[in-house]
Amino acid sequence: MTENTMKLLVAAIIDRAIKDWKKADTQLSENPAYRPALQTKREISEFFQGDWFDFLCDINPDYTKLHVQEMCS
Repeated sequence: MTENTMKLLVAAIIDRAIKDWKKADTQLSENPAYRPALQTKREISEFFQGDWFDFLCDINPDYTKLHVQEMCS
């Protein structure tokens, strides 16, 4: 796997997390107690704060999570 391919894979993983966050956020705006959406947001938040995210890229996870929250507002 080339370095460029690896970067594309990392971007796709992060993009999927952001899309899933937005979907869960929309679901929660319709039903704030919707457990699957709460779980999704919790898992994505843990992903951004975890070692796996650190391994994938050098982006500050707090900045990324804040940016996602701003996009969903």
